[in-house]
Amino acid sequence: MRIIFIVFVTVLTYDLTMTETCQKVDSCRCTYTNSHIDLTPLISASVAPRFKDMYDQYYNNRFSYNPCDGFNEGTCTDVAVCKQNPQGQTFNVGSQHTAAFLDSDYGNLMIEYTTQNGQTSRVQLICSYGSTTLEVNGENPSSVYNFKLRSPYCCPVEGSLIPSQDIVTPGLMLVIGLSTFSLFAFLLGLICFTCAPKSPNQESTSRNSSNNGYLRMTRAGTPPPYSVA
Repeated sequence: MRIIFIVFVTVLTYDLTMTETCQKVDSCRCTYTNSHIDLTPLISASVAPRFKDMYDQYYNNRFSYNPCDGFNEGTCTDVAVCKQNPQGQTFNVGSQHTAAFLDSDYGNLMIEYTTQNGQTSRVQLICSYGSTTLEVNGENPSSVYNFKLRSPYCCPVEGSLIPSQDIVTPGLMLVIGLSTFSLFAFLLGLICFTCAPKSPNQESTSRNSSNNGYLRMTRAGTPPPYSVA
């Protein structure tokens, strides 16, 4: 039973420490139960985007990105990400108001921006205590543009932006459900193990052991127990 208990505690601990999804507060901030991400210090001091006309890794297209506020560039209006092709044409590849905080396939938090014509921009938020930089990885797969934002402001800050009792995310509900099920399964197994009837062989062995002990006591000269009327 000790092994079963250890396994149960391990599973329960894992359930309770599952990674949360960062709940969106606005296009610049999201919050966990006990911490949050805040990119507002990266707001551009001018009308120009924080990162402007940066080439992708193939030196083909150029991209401008503003983490928090929408900006205008060429035909791009109120966007988060604007693409400029070699001919100088500009295209909206991420609207600011569509910002969604998601977990990426690489284990990092990311912001995903979309457009009405099917373009998607994904910005991975990488916690780094150096300077703030943007890496433009380009288009892969088609119509999906990938970026990596490295900054101290991508690191979680202690404290929630919303009272914890108001945060009931699907991930948190899953943790509670799995924990409750694990506890129920453990208690049910413990009850079944404790209340399981002994087999006839176990009872016979126990009875024979008692009789043998009684015979040994009698042969050694110890008088058998008697009752008083």
